[in-house]
Amino acid sequence: MAVRLEKLLIRPCFWRSFLYVQSLFVSCNGDYFIAELIVADKQDSETIRADIQDLDLIASSYRSMIDTDSFDDMLISWNQKFQGEESIDGPLALPSSIRAQFSTIEDLLKQYAMEPARDPMSAAISDFASAAIVLSPERRVMTLNDQASAKFGAKRGLVNALNWLDPTSRADFDAILRSAIGRGNRVHAILRVLSDEKPCGYSLAEAFVLRVTGHDTGYVIVRSLDLDWSDAIAPLLSNAFGLTDTETEICRLLYLYSDTDLIAEERGTSRLTIRTQIKSILTKTNTPNKVDLIRLLAVLCARQARKGKIADWEDPLHREQLLAKPDGGVLAWTWFGAPAGTPVLMIHGPSIGPYFSDQLDEWMKKANIRLLAISRPGYGNSTPDISQSPINEQASAIQHFCTSFGLRDIIGVGIGCGIAPLLKLANQQNNPFRRLVHFGNFLPLNNARIKHHPKLQQTFFRLAKQAPWALEMVVKLGFRVMLQKGIDWYLERAYSESAFDLASCRNPELAPLIRNGCAHMMRQDARAFSRDLALVWEPIDDWLKGLNIPLAWYVGTHHGGFDPDVTASITRVVRELTFEIVDHGGELLVYQRPDIVADRIIYHTHKALERV
Repeated sequence: MAVRLEKLLIRPCFWRSFLYVQSLFVSCNGDYFIAELIVADKQDSETIRADIQDLDLIASSYRSMIDTDSFDDMLISWNQKFQGEESIDGPLALPSSIRAQFSTIEDLLKQYAMEPARDPMSAAISDFASAAIVLSPERRVMTLNDQASAKFGAKRGLVNALNWLDPTSRADFDAILRSAIGRGNRVHAILRVLSDEKPCGYSLAEAFVLRVTGHDTGYVIVRSLDLDWSDAIAPLLSNAFGLTDTETEICRLLYLYSDTDLIAEERGTSRLTIRTQIKSILTKTNTPNKVDLIRLLAVLCARQARKGKIADWEDPLHREQLLAKPDGGVLAWTWFGAPAGTPVLMIHGPSIGPYFSDQLDEWMKKANIRLLAISRPGYGNSTPDISQSPINEQASAIQHFCTSFGLRDIIGVGIGCGIAPLLKLANQQNNPFRRLVHFGNFLPLNNARIKHHPKLQQTFFRLAKQAPWALEMVVKLGFRVMLQKGIDWYLERAYSESAFDLASCRNPELAPLIRNGCAHMMRQDARAFSRDLALVWEPIDDWLKGLNIPLAWYVGTHHGGFDPDVTASITRVVRELTFEIVDHGGELLVYQRPDIVADRIIYHTHKALERV
């Protein structure tokens, strides 16, 4: 796909007005689309600049489809467009010819497939045909492919127990971990992986250090070398290295058994003969030792094998269940703590999934709480219902969940925008809640409040309010870039104006958990994320005024959108409000201070029980 953009600004000497011509052509795999051709007679340069600004929106949007670096330019163009309109109350004024282009871009997004991922972590494992994982120095799983769950017992976001690692390879693996944090110089190792299927009792894997730009530490890639031998390998070895038929058979057995004695037994010959043959193979292939030869054979097998793919998000605790919804879809949910404990309902935020702490399960169990965590419609494995408005879709799904399990007078916990449907339900006659707890700073916006938010958030919020017809296209373009460049690309932009939150995204202990939340968001498509943005325009102020149950509100000291004046106004309208500013917390408070989150959930659950 290629884009060519031409601009001409002409003032003929015999005309008193400007003639503005812009032509934009888009080529998609050889098919040309005339995106826009405008000829306008203009009387003043301000109007001309406005039209150029509109066309810049279109041009940068088209470029974003083929050039991922242009996405930032597109957001700048939107931001500049919104700056020209002081009020957020009315729809964004754009000519119908300009608006029509966004429909064209939407159609093109559906037609053309994504390019392979360029995210360094995903790229290191996505094209590998056997089990592969990326680990932080603390052994948390950053990402994995489909085969890694069974081979390595790997779950995204969890610390890997290394039950698969042969004890004889633990020292080599620890040396790689030390190198990842700069305390060693070992950058590659061949590891033994316990295997009941291999005659020798183990297969092989390689481990090496991956450096990622912007991260203080490296990460460890582990890739299994246990790939099926292909009949195409023998001709490759013969043609590339001049191996004899006997030598190619020795290579096959070496790859299968990794043990000289077993090869000798299989061949019915002496160990000395096998060692001599292997020495000849090492010379012909220019490999220094038997381990490197096995790695070469594994690489050749990988080239012949079916490629793997990055694993989809799944519940790390494997407790997820599905509840049928009236619309024919399903609502996915999981739980933490005591199986028969006091039920508490928790609703997650946009890029914050239901799992944010290894200790959460144990903390809830000790407190005899069963923390029920729903995946909101469109997130994780919960199907969306776009026939309803975003707030009604979520509120009805939560109400259906409570009714199905007979939940009444429970605690509702909302993280970020997850508080919005809880507040709506708490104002209804069939309110299932006795008390609400909110972690974050999710409040309805107006002309004054929106200015306290980071610029990127302002742009997306205003798109949701003033140009909803363009919002989903912009979000889809963002998801497209994120799939290509990786979750880090999204995190760097989402928290670019919060050094505190950005540092958490780069923290090797927190990053796997944060990335797990993003994978939960990306499980389906961009629609749920774009629909969430509309929640900030719901009448939450009215729901707060009508609230007749206690509300506890917790905001991190480093939360970018926090405004003390707004907080003061809220405290005056809510009848029973507990407000607390949490040290060392930002927008990612639940990851940064899971101890506070768990402690406050436990506290308010016990307080509610005291009133029974």
